[in-house]
Amino acid sequence: MRARALVATACAAAGLLAWVYFALCAPGEVSRAEGPGFLPAPDRDDAGRSAVAIDGGDAAASALASTVGTAGAGAARRAAGLPPPPPDALVSVRGRVVEEATGNPVQGITLGFLSRRPRTVAARTDSEGRFETKAELSNGVVSVAHLPDPETPLFAARWELAPTSFLALTPGSEGAGAEIVLSARAPERVLDVDVRLPDGGPAAGAAVSLSIGRRDAAGRFQTEARAYEESDEGGRARFALYGAAAWEGTLRIEAEHGGTLASDVVFLDPPLGRAPRTLDLHPGGIVRVQARNDEGKPVAGVSLWISTPEDAEAVRGRAGDTDARGDCLFTALRPGCYTVSAVHPSTGAEIRRDVDLERGEQASVDIPLSLAGLRLRLAGTVVDELGLPLPGVAVRAQAGGEAWVSLASGENGHFEFWGTPADSVLFSAGGGFLDDRYEPELLSLPGGTSGIVVRRIAKLETRSWPCQVIDRATGELVRSATVTLHHGDPHGLPEARSTFSAVSGVVYLAFKLRDDTAFAVDAPGYLRRQGSLAELIAENAGAGSLRIGLDPGFERRVEVRDRLTRRAVAGATLSAGALLSARTDEGGVALLRSDPWPASVRVESAGYASVSWDPLAAGFPGDVIWLEPLRAGD
Repeated sequence: MRARALVATACAAAGLLAWVYFALCAPGEVSRAEGPGFLPAPDRDDAGRSAVAIDGGDAAASALASTVGTAGAGAARRAAGLPPPPPDALVSVRGRVVEEATGNPVQGITLGFLSRRPRTVAARTDSEGRFETKAELSNGVVSVAHLPDPETPLFAARWELAPTSFLALTPGSEGAGAEIVLSARAPERVLDVDVRLPDGGPAAGAAVSLSIGRRDAAGRFQTEARAYEESDEGGRARFALYGAAAWEGTLRIEAEHGGTLASDVVFLDPPLGRAPRTLDLHPGGIVRVQARNDEGKPVAGVSLWISTPEDAEAVRGRAGDTDARGDCLFTALRPGCYTVSAVHPSTGAEIRRDVDLERGEQASVDIPLSLAGLRLRLAGTVVDELGLPLPGVAVRAQAGGEAWVSLASGENGHFEFWGTPADSVLFSAGGGFLDDRYEPELLSLPGGTSGIVVRRIAKLETRSWPCQVIDRATGELVRSATVTLHHGDPHGLPEARSTFSAVSGVVYLAFKLRDDTAFAVDAPGYLRRQGSLAELIAENAGAGSLRIGLDPGFERRVEVRDRLTRRAVAGATLSAGALLSARTDEGGVALLRSDPWPASVRVESAGYASVSWDPLAAGFPGDVIWLEPLRAGD
């Protein structure tokens, strides 16, 4: 019995790691999530708890960015006068677990906590629902999940906790050691899935995926939420179901094991029944991708993506890179039609190949990286402050009328940009959000230029700060907020900005501080707030986190433009029922104001197809609305 309990605990801990990975590292794959193990949903109601909830990836806490080199002196001087982030420390957490519906304490539930330290810290609640860990967690973001206990029927499936992560403050900071209150909800029903090896034995440690969705009018499955669990020593995975998904949803289940075995995809349509479902594993398909140049020599480091349609609206895939032999192996693939995509390292062009796989089939895909018929547009080398070559540095180039292409320097720091003949080429280095400072930053060069030397002049360290988005009047956390950090012009390259999701109002911001680093915060029901990141840090000296206060209301200056000509559209009307009504001026500009946030704004103009503009989905800067011209017969 003791050995069995140890295996169960190990499986539960591994399940927590998988849960944290998918919850924190794979956001945005689905539009809505409900229940434990599911991806965080924007409309999750976990504000107002005594715990400070965190949303977004973990990042190492450390001092603010320091710079090397004369060109980074301005940022260095600014950083020198700013308070550092909270220092690293080991902390304990304490609190209590209560039932969501009644507020009664939950006794005997086992919790797993995970911080930057690569270990799971477990704690079980007492008769009053209280728990306390030892000082074994790193300060900062701490994720928490229920560790299912197969020996206890009440807790055999994962309960839902809110919040799923919180901020553990450094001892001595304001609010450090405060009690954390976790709201727990038992599953409305449980889906048991038994995973079997090819010989019929239980598949312990199998990764099991559950997708919840619905059938459209044509009977095609559409994913709405996804959960992941790991099978226990008996090969069983248990999925907690809530709400309509427990009774009305269509379910899609599948499993893989050891990177070599995979199951078929099984769909379950309502009524679901209560009997366990079985997934039989079999050897998965294998796709071997080979990248070769014109001479037939292998090309290493080529970025690859293999994908297959998952449902009527979504595709899923895996990323990979070719090794020194120019090969990349994708294993445990299910039967289906796959698309292999590669980015040519010298032209930026996408190369696509399709392959059909039967069960357990092996296939090879050749990716020819040819330069035949093309000419060298630019060539150069990236070096550091001492003149030594820097591999893996992203540089960007753009020929007239074409899109920007991102390239990476090779092992010797060398890069080349090939394509059809071009009179001139724009070249940029160091413009990405987490890039260091390089010189030259932007050049316009004649096509065919070689011998370019790009020198790193400032090495910027990646730093992080916890950030709280609050209602300025009440001090309460603002849910469903997004924080965008950017360098320079917010309408510039997308690579120069990064957006962090603060579903429950708190998030870790990771950045490389520059003189022009700015922030912008959006949240439904609140006015956008923008400003200098350095000034924000200075304002919050000694607070232990960055606090950004928002005021209620909606105001947005937008431009309406023709998608084909990119010209301003004058006289377009923008309306949201009785909330707001506006018309664009000669420059295509309109100012939208409303007390409550509009769910969407209707944009209409003669000669154009009408569109609905969602201010939340538009993101940042999100101030340009594109209209599609009507064609004859439309």
